[in-house]
Amino acid sequence: MKIAFTGTHGTGKTTAVYRLAERMKIKHPAKRVGVFVDSTRCIPAGLTLHKGATVESELWIFCDRIRGEIEHCSRNDIVICDRTIVDPIAYAHVAGHYDLVRAEKSLALVHLLAMSYDRVIFKSAEKNQYGFSDGVRDGKAVAFREEVEHALRIIWQEMIAAVPIRFEFEKE
Repeated sequence: MKIAFTGTHGTGKTTAVYRLAERMKIKHPAKRVGVFVDSTRCIPAGLTLHKGATVESELWIFCDRIRGEIEHCSRNDIVICDRTIVDPIAYAHVAGHYDLVRAEKSLALVHLLAMSYDRVIFKSAEKNQYGFSDGVRDGKAVAFREEVEHALRIIWQEMIAAVPIRFEFEKE
């Protein structure tokens, strides 16, 4: 089973992942429950994030996302993901890397991996307490967060139309 949270940065996805993992372990004590958190904090030196992200940065994040999800699913019965394969595509779109976003092979990989989610939970930037600066993300970049969230909503609408995914918005 693979459950993933999606949403722009600073929406409480990581907190929700750990809370859900704890509940899943209690509910399924004989199962191996793994957590795959966002790896952008481990981005190699010289690569940039957010609006200043380069194509190389976006490709690294995209490929690392794929690698990490495959690795965690091979080791665990239940995997809770902080982000989805769609998230780096939304960030690449906002950063202006449309060739990467709309590349036929990229979309094929996105669809393939998206089909592996048993459930996707969208966390909105609206009404949350997690939009703070922490050395990686800029909590004051409200417009950027809104652009990413808007891109995610559009991409997920397209994705849901193409791939059968259990998708839900987190309840307040």
